[in-house]
Amino acid sequence: MTTIQVVEVARVTPAAVESDSVLNSAHSLTIPLTFFDLPWLMLNPVKRVFFYKITALTREHFHSSILPKLNLSFSLVLRSYLPLSGRITWDPNEPKPSIVVSENDAVSVTVAETRADFSLLSGYGQRPASDVHALIPELPVSIDSATVLSIQITLFPGDGFSIGVAAHHGVSDGKTSTMFIKAWAHLCKLDNNAVSLPANLTPSFDRSLVNVNDLTELDEEMIQITKTRSLCPNPGREIGDDVRARRWGRSPGRPGSEYTRRISGGVDP
Repeated sequence: MTTIQVVEVARVTPAAVESDSVLNSAHSLTIPLTFFDLPWLMLNPVKRVFFYKITALTREHFHSSILPKLNLSFSLVLRSYLPLSGRITWDPNEPKPSIVVSENDAVSVTVAETRADFSLLSGYGQRPASDVHALIPELPVSIDSATVLSIQITLFPGDGFSIGVAAHHGVSDGKTSTMFIKAWAHLCKLDNNAVSLPANLTPSFDRSLVNVNDLTELDEEMIQITKTRSLCPNPGREIGDDVRARRWGRSPGRPGSEYTRRISGGVDP
């Protein structure tokens, strides 16, 4: 099993947003979930790991150059993906949950270090899924409140680093998650000088685009699927060493290539 040492746990806030363009007079943003989102409330978080190989990476270079750039670009991208910095809340007086973003909300970013074998974890082939899970942060959830996003950046001295992402499935589907990671990489690559994101990496939170005659009835039907008024995910089985992690994709041929790892719930033959 991969052993990590936590160096720090920081809270990264979105870069300054013009209040009159996004937040209301109470300096908060509320986005109701729709029938597209509600069926995913009870699922476990979406977990992904990205590996970046940098030969002979030192602690000094990582902490003085790479980590500050990652944190700054992360803060900038949250400005466009503001709901990811908030929480899902289910008020007792409301029929369905909403995403609520307050002025001082932030995303937890864990910085860690490990002596694990970078090539083994990021390379081809199978390995125990539990080894990869150590590189992914926890996503706190209670009955009426759920964190939307958590990040873990893990240094492999001399080899590179990984970025582990845990996101609530009720807010971040596959399309959103991929757009967010690409947007973060875009701002980081431009050395944080970009004023705005390109259209293909800019999300929309306009719920009026959901043009359905009886939206309330559909929402109620989707809520019935969960069978409980709780944001806690369905209990998952314990991950044993017979469950294997498998490669999902790779961008080859470039320094610092990006790897993603899918956590497989099945047992490979």
